[in-house]
Amino acid sequence: MKSKLIKIGNIYIGKDEEIAIQSMTNSDTNNVSDTVNQCKLLFNNGSELVRITVPSKKEVEKLKIIKQKLIAENYTKPIIADIHYNPMLALLVSPFVDKIRINPGNYIEKKNISDEDAKSKLKEKFFPLIKKCKKNNTAIRIGANYGSLSERILQKYGNTPLGMVKSIEDFIEICETENFNNIVISMKASDPRKMVQACRLLQNKMIEHNNVYPQHLGVTEAGNGDEARIKTAVGMATLLSEGIGDTIRVSLTENPLQELPVAKKIVKYFNYKNSKIVINYKNISEITRNYTTDNKYIVISDYVTNNYTVDFQFIDSQDKHITTDNRYIINYKKWIKTPNIFPSFSAAEFVMENKKSGKYNFIIDKISNFDKFTISKIEKDNTTIIIIDLTEYNNIFELRNSYNNFISKIKNTPIIIKKIYTELYDDFIIKSAGEFGSIFIDKLAGGIWLENKNIKQSEIIKTAFSILQATKLRISKTEYISCPTCGRTKFDIESISSEIKKKTSHFKGITIAVMGCVVNGPGEMADADYGYVGAGNNLVHLYKKGEILIKNIPQKNAVDELLKLLNNSD
Repeated sequence: MKSKLIKIGNIYIGKDEEIAIQSMTNSDTNNVSDTVNQCKLLFNNGSELVRITVPSKKEVEKLKIIKQKLIAENYTKPIIADIHYNPMLALLVSPFVDKIRINPGNYIEKKNISDEDAKSKLKEKFFPLIKKCKKNNTAIRIGANYGSLSERILQKYGNTPLGMVKSIEDFIEICETENFNNIVISMKASDPRKMVQACRLLQNKMIEHNNVYPQHLGVTEAGNGDEARIKTAVGMATLLSEGIGDTIRVSLTENPLQELPVAKKIVKYFNYKNSKIVINYKNISEITRNYTTDNKYIVISDYVTNNYTVDFQFIDSQDKHITTDNRYIINYKKWIKTPNIFPSFSAAEFVMENKKSGKYNFIIDKISNFDKFTISKIEKDNTTIIIIDLTEYNNIFELRNSYNNFISKIKNTPIIIKKIYTELYDDFIIKSAGEFGSIFIDKLAGGIWLENKNIKQSEIIKTAFSILQATKLRISKTEYISCPTCGRTKFDIESISSEIKKKTSHFKGITIAVMGCVVNGPGEMADADYGYVGAGNNLVHLYKKGEILIKNIPQKNAVDELLKLLNNSD
């Protein structure tokens, strides 16, 4: 079911419109000239909407001047006001901006309040904004973020995807009661799995009510570098391929201009909003995979590398390069029984051949070559691992539809997915993350085999591990959560994030959050083991498991203090 067509300034999103790319300024809104210049740069480089933070009343008038100056220079694309904590600010900016982003968690904070009283109070506070937005043709984005839900929602539903959906349902109902349909919905999280789950839940509920509003997609606090790009591609590609999403923002802890090329690549590879993938998630979730300790979440490569240890290496011959420290796969015709070398077969060869390993037998083939009889033979043998070659599929639409049909027939056998790519690095990490991630996010496979002759072997393997990490199938390094740069941040979060990453990357299996301010920081880093959160001009709070351990540390000392906490942890 297509989403509604809504108007934001002089553009439309939803229905059959192209997916709109947007970004956000990181300048101080009070610095009018800097913010105007950054808006112009973003518009000139492909951003179709630009969001600007309005943290207090003093920024309201500045934003009005910014909008006027942009129009005077013939920059007429939509400007969005980002409102946090003080809903009254939305009323002040509504006459002159094109869209307002509000956070449902800021409207009703009380824990012990009945649903009836909560709706009454919400209507009282939210209705004036609807009235003003109707008058001024201003759109509203109702944006729920994992970790910044109201106390009432947390008490009833917890910090969960369902809680995110519940946090905006009353807002949608009030808008519909007032016949106000110019709304966009967003459900963001730093974990792509939670973001995908929340967006799917919301989409299903809107379809049930026969009223689908456009969704704004984003993996928030994704961090920086390749890991952030991979994490973002995993979440967005999964949803876009299912027909969910009409506008996107890539949130990087980098210069906002760096977000736009990533967003363009995601739209290029995964825009299938009008030919969506159809999948019964309930049935698929009931499939139980029989992964053992030895073969769970296998990474396969045909390259030797010292950067990461792969679980198996595919080889052409059992020659002098074989070591007893590694495990290998070889075509069964060349296989000589050895403790750490295992045979591979095509689907037909596996059925016909009797010479097999007592531990692992790999069946490498295309989906079309697995008939019902072959699958039954494989399923009866607990030594088998299927490797599906998906190289023949040109796009995520073909790939997922074929794979989803195949996976429904396999009940127990572990599955590894393989694909050969030819794209150069920047495109390769986005395309492979989106395609593989859309399968891994639902745990529909356990292993990955990437190939690309145009990319360094170490980069291919690093990408494979990063995709598994983004989908939480295999944690092989430190996980980072860091918010995108924005005008609320009072320190150079981009350089601080890079410094923390450089000094802490050797800590395996922990999550470190680097947050620019206390607006979203403490809540949205709820799943982090440690947190570095801006507390004011050049001051930082340090957290552990969501609790403040040290307050108001001078920024120059904060990274060293964080390292002390990490080194002294149990």
